[in-house]
Amino acid sequence: MSELAEFKEFIKDKSANTIKSYIQQYNKLKKIVDKEMEQEIEIKNISEKNILQFVSEENNLNSMQALLNIAIMIRKMNKQPTSKLEKQREENKEKLKDFVKEKNQKLKSDNLPSYTDLLDYLEFLYNSKRWVDFIINYLLIHYHTRNEDVNFQLVSFKRDTKENKNINYLWYSKRAKKATLYRRNYKTAGKYGMKTDTITDPKFLNAIKEIFECRKKGDESCSVFIPNENNVGYYVKRATLDNLGENLYNKIIINHFRNNLDKLKEISESRGTSLDTLHENYDIDKK
Repeated sequence: MSELAEFKEFIKDKSANTIKSYIQQYNKLKKIVDKEMEQEIEIKNISEKNILQFVSEENNLNSMQALLNIAIMIRKMNKQPTSKLEKQREENKEKLKDFVKEKNQKLKSDNLPSYTDLLDYLEFLYNSKRWVDFIINYLLIHYHTRNEDVNFQLVSFKRDTKENKNINYLWYSKRAKKATLYRRNYKTAGKYGMKTDTITDPKFLNAIKEIFECRKKGDESCSVFIPNENNVGYYVKRATLDNLGENLYNKIIINHFRNNLDKLKEISESRGTSLDTLHENYDIDKK
């Protein structure tokens, strides 16, 4: 069995998106290793010292971390030592924390829109009958979703949500007057499992009804929420206020509720993120 095939087996219990990301990073690291060693060679045969030397040429710390993660997994898969790689990964984490603090302070000085601005924009989208953008923004604001969470199929029968257990669904029940979002494919699904959200907001339900009516007319603008699954972030960003995107939306929301512990717990649960991570990465007032 090839190293890549063995690695795929090793990570098979991860979410579909995580597996895809890991394989992309594995291929990237393999390409670097082959180039540096001037031959095709499996990653497990490269020493920790050489791995550190090869990945240190990455200009972006996040990129370096992603490659280190792969190298650590490969070595653990083969029961090899990882202490040097893990030490470097921890050092990088501290550097990234400082970087995030600096970035958040810059965002604060750049005068991001307020939470009220996001709600006003949501109302504007509804009044403008921009139904797809309204639904995306509604889920970002009220259910604190990430990009991949809103990459779902909209269906009108509950049985349809069981067709593919690896994707997300938004089921609209006209009889029960509710919508249910099934999130199976999201960043931390492997840790938190499927998340189910029931939505009864009349405006949200009406937006869904309008989309179904739009589809009956054969209008392609409402046929899918995310036209290209390989570029979800682009379409989400395009739908948001000032093209802010999901990450900045979450920073605005966290900052607004920063003194409301119950709300932060709700956001943590809904997003599938620990409270510590919310404070560390999204609180722009954190010193």
